[in-house]
Amino acid sequence: MTIGAMQSYRRLFSTSAASVRCTRYAGFTAIELLVVMAIAAILVSLALPSFRDVVSRYRVQLATEQMTSAIYFARSEAIRRGGNVTLVKRATPTSTPAGCDAPTMQEWSCGWVVFVDANGNGNVDSGDLELQTAGIPNNISVTLSRNMASLTFDRWGRAAGASTFGFHFQRLSPNGGTEKQLCMSIAGRLRTLTDVPSCPAGF
Repeated sequence: MTIGAMQSYRRLFSTSAASVRCTRYAGFTAIELLVVMAIAAILVSLALPSFRDVVSRYRVQLATEQMTSAIYFARSEAIRRGGNVTLVKRATPTSTPAGCDAPTMQEWSCGWVVFVDANGNGNVDSGDLELQTAGIPNNISVTLSRNMASLTFDRWGRAAGASTFGFHFQRLSPNGGTEKQLCMSIAGRLRTLTDVPSCPAGF
């Protein structure tokens, strides 16, 4: 073998060995992967409570907006139809959400129905026309400040016999959380308040 050929062979061997060494140490070791996974698990555990709070606040906000929309809808239908449009709580929902409990007239956590109350008894009878049915997001409590299971709107869009009242929205668990009040004045004006226990008089 000539001297030139030997030098070429040595250069080729050195390059191949270097490539092997580079490939050998590329990537992560098992210990490094375990450390990264442990850090990721810690970060997820720290972020999870905040994420739950965000979801709960969204659900409370969604339930409040749904009720606001239902009241406006019932009012407009009452004006269009000449009255006798009622917003009534659902005591026996077709699909029960988690936390749905409506043992008293003030408990509206199972949702509500907007319907044309032909006989004016405040109940959805077989001959009544249902206009809208709504449920409540899971784990949200809805209570009415007055002991009423229904609200009937007259031809002028006013809630018959109602003075200032409010719907209280709050998550069931854990430890309560964001509260919202949907307040309605005697004149029918709606207002949403956050983190207050009840609607102020004459708001």
